[in-house]
Amino acid sequence: MKRCGLILTMFLFFLLSLVCPSFAAQDGNVSSLKIGVVDLQKVMQTAKAAKEAQVAFDKELQTARDTLSAKGKAVQTMEEELKKQSSKLSAKKRKEKEEQIAKAARELKRLDSDMGEEFRRKVSDINQKLIGEIREVVNEIRQEEKCTLILEKNTLISYDQTLDVTDKVIQRYDAKKK
Repeated sequence: MKRCGLILTMFLFFLLSLVCPSFAAQDGNVSSLKIGVVDLQKVMQTAKAAKEAQVAFDKELQTARDTLSAKGKAVQTMEEELKKQSSKLSAKKRKEKEEQIAKAARELKRLDSDMGEEFRRKVSDINQKLIGEIREVVNEIRQEEKCTLILEKNTLISYDQTLDVTDKVIQRYDAKKK
């Protein structure tokens, strides 16, 4: 995966040097080229707005887990009651209880599946929203710093730490979200 990212980055540089005149400066001098690097993973983990979104999501997830747990315990209780009363119940009543338990177990499984899908979608939506907001901040910094481009750290093998604008992105993003 990292090799693919490296190849993609190298191809991007090659393509930019062919297409973008500001990328390949006069007389082969690339002094006007300015590159920045940002660690999106660090921004997503340390920015206050991202942390707040994670906390809100975790609360909602815990509530859903508690609901599932309660329903699971209810199914378990029904099964235990059936075992205790099994010898006292008629075959018809026992079959009705077994069907009731099977129905409750199916509903529990469906609810678990539905909630899992809903939370995967929410994670995706939250991440897309945060990344969009962070991209806006990165673009503002790119314009202010007069960078030709800003690359994501995880696609690079090595770079000069002075190119890293991650802390600026975090500070600006947090200031914007106050």
